[in-house]
Amino acid sequence: MLELGGRVTAKQAETEITGSGHRPRGRLALELVAMRGKDVIGVRHLRLGATAWVGNVADAIARVPARDLGGHPLIIGEARAGVFALHVPPRARARLHGADGIPRLMVGPHRIELHEGERAVLVLGSVQIRAQVVPFEAAPGGFKVGATVGVWALAIGLVCVAVLSLAATLSQARPARLEPGAMHRIHDRFLPHAARVQR
Repeated sequence: MLELGGRVTAKQAETEITGSGHRPRGRLALELVAMRGKDVIGVRHLRLGATAWVGNVADAIARVPARDLGGHPLIIGEARAGVFALHVPPRARARLHGADGIPRLMVGPHRIELHEGERAVLVLGSVQIRAQVVPFEAAPGGFKVGATVGVWALAIGLVCVAVLSLAATLSQARPARLEPGAMHRIHDRFLPHAARVQR
């Protein structure tokens, strides 16, 4: 584990490798799913520096009666320095499914460090918290316009302006007017021919 005075920077966490050596720990998150019976009542993905609470607090993953928690809210999950941990409160029960596939039962207080491929279930009265480490990719931050895209947008804008200007100019042009007597001259050319055809 990379440590510097007991703390790890975000860049170090991105490059820190798990025990299996397959995936950077900074690209993982602790997934917590709170369930009451078959209903999902809360989901959290904890990345570096994040925590999850249960109890009567504003951002709790699940509202659990105070009597089940010893009378106050508790932290049940944390992601710190590349370590993903599930906290088992006193007298709470938990089940751990390790990478070897063998389930282990435990009663709190206990702190379970989870790795990729491991799962744990924490039971708090009628609520179950299912925990596992999962791959997590952050969404790219905002839309960035590159230089090429900007040039193309400018070129298209200029073409649109030119087309609109040309259309406005053509729509304003007055129709051509015939000179006085032009129709008579045209009729005079064709009337003798028409008279011969009728005979």
